[in-house]
Parts: sequence; structure tokens; C-alpha cells
Amino acid sequence: MFGINVEYKKQEGASYPIFNKNIKGKKVLAVCDVNTEKFFLPLLEEIKPIVDSIKFLKFDDEELVPDETAYGRMEQEVKGCDWILVAGSGTLNDLGKYVGAKCGVKNSTLATAPSMDGFISTVAAIMTGGKKVTLPAQSPSDILVDPEILAKAPAHMIGAGVGDILGKYNSVLDWRLANLKNGEPINEESIALTLKAVDDVLINMDKILEYNPQGMVYLMDALITSGYAMVIAGNSRPASGGEHHTSHYLEMDFVKKGLPVPLHGIKVGLGTLVCISIYRWLKDNDVKFTNSDKVYELVDKLPKEEEIISHLKRLNTPVTYTEIGVDKALLEEMLLNAYTVRERYTVLSLCKELDIMKDVVPMLVEKYL
Repeated sequence: MFGINVEYKKQEGASYPIFNKNIKGKKVLAVCDVNTEKFFLPLLEEIKPIVDSIKFLKFDDEELVPDETAYGRMEQEVKGCDWILVAGSGTLNDLGKYVGAKCGVKNSTLATAPSMDGFISTVAAIMTGGKKVTLPAQSPSDILVDPEILAKAPAHMIGAGVGDILGKYNSVLDWRLANLKNGEPINEESIALTLKAVDDVLINMDKILEYNPQGMVYLMDALITSGYAMVIAGNSRPASGGEHHTSHYLEMDFVKKGLPVPLHGIKVGLGTLVCISIYRWLKDNDVKFTNSDKVYELVDKLPKEEEIISHLKRLNTPVTYTEIGVDKALLEEMLLNAYTVRERYTVLSLCKELDIMKDVVPMLVEKYL
């Protein structure tokens, strides 16, 4: 679909025959980090006889930051190559897509964890000047999926994948808010695909909780479906709203302080709780704005916060900010300023516009600190 080959590992013969055909005769830059190298080496041994050459780049960072240093290094190393192959999930996948697009080189990803839905999107979350920004990128030519590898991913990364999916409850509503209030165009096909991804995860939650290969296939399929929705929309709108802005705000703060960054999907799950609680507060207090009645009809269709908390708890995923090292001062700062992360209208933008976030903050701090 859309020229992207999503290929699950074959048990006999070539592991990924379509990918092997695509990469035959290419000069490959193979990129991994200390966490993904062990999953990468068997694939590199398999393709070695069919490619022209393999140049190996390993980042030694335990938690790689997609900043100027990282993508600058990849840009230097990719010279003389015509393909980027990465082993990883969020950060490495984004770097491959971003550098590939910037340098005019195709890229592919061996997925090592079902932790986020950006595998095939045409944007990348990159740090530049200490700020997390979403920049144009390219979809990978191939996403390679080995369910056995995914099943070995740390439990918190699987929880992050589910958290990213549950965030679509808010991202879709934020998009509809922008449409109803400001006339921003929406794409119903991409919204339908996004909500299908959510439904698929909830239907198969028990299997996902078994942390076995088949459960990981269900989760990965949903994450890829969400990625297709972004491709259809031409941007990340169906999958990223205020819940992502809170995540990015915190990530920038953690990076600035030199602290380990909690996984994106974990922060998104918390941001989803925050944003849905804001929508309910607005409705309960009958706050008026253009087409507010139509927005509140959609709010009534959202799951209760307690339902989302229940799903996250089953995955041993944090449901308070204290659990990820955020104190009251940082939480309040995030709530007041996360709308500045990017120019995208969300419930956070609405609160700024109406000057009511200061009224909402105490409720959110009490519930989620």
C-alpha cells in the first residue's frame, strides 16, 4: 500500500524476499544502537551476499536523542551509499526517514519494538536547537517485522505502543475541534483508519497482554494502520494532537536537563488522560465557543478516563506524572505551555485562547500528579 512494503518474516527461505529484491546490489548504510544491534546482525549476514556493500554505523547511546549530532553523523556516514537500513523503532526510524529524505537515499527499517505508530509516516520528530519539532521526511521503502523480535521487546515499550494508540481518542477529537471551530479541513478516510487501529488494539488486548508473538502482530498491525492514516492525510493530524504536544514538551525538558527520557508512548498515554479530562471539564462547565455543542456531543462518545487508566494499568504503564519523574512545578509549566510546541489547533490551544488553563490546572494536578 502507498508503495510501502510491510513484510513479516518468513519461516523458510529468505526472511524477507520482497525486501531482498529491493535491496539487491545496493550500497547499504546499516544503522543500529547498543540495544538493537543483536537483532540486526542476523539480517545483515543474510543480505551480505546480495548487496554491493554494507557500511555499519552503531550509536553507543543507551538512549539516543535524534538531535543535530545524531542526524549529522548519519548524513556524513551515508555518503557513497544509496540505501539506509536501520534496526530500531521510534528514534532510529525517524532518523532513517529524515536523513534518507534529506540526502535522497531510500530507507528501510527492521522494527525491534511495537512502541509507536510512526514507522511509515512522512514526518519525523527531530530535536533541533534543543526544541522537538516535526519535520518532513519520507516513508520507508520497507518495514521488516519479526514477531519473535517484537515479543522480546521490554514490557514498557509494548505499553508505550498501546499508549500511543489510545492517544488517538484525543488526536481525532482535536482535529474535529479544529474543523468545527476554525474550519480546518479533515479527512474522514484517515480518521476511520485511525479509529480502526484503536478498535483493533482493544479487541485484542488480552492477546497483547500475553506478550507473545501473535499478540505483537496484532499491536504492530494497528500501529501500521495508524501510520497509513497519516500517509492518507498527508500529515500527522489524525494521530497527533494535544496529547503529543505534552509529550514533546516534557521530552525537551528531560533532554535539556540531561535526564533519561520516558518513552514517547508512555508520555502520550498520560497526555491523553490530561486532554480528555480538559474536554470533560469544558463540557461540565458549559464553556461556550464556536460549535461547542457539536464538540461536546463528540466528548460524550469518548471513553471515560477510568477506562483508559484501566488499560494502561494492565500493561504496568504509568498513569501519573510522578511515576515518570515529573514534579508539580514541571507539570504545571507543561500544562500552561505545551500548546507552543507547534502551530496545530488542539484543546490546549482552545484553553489558551479562552484564558482558562489556569482554572483547569489544579484539577489536572490533583488527578494526574
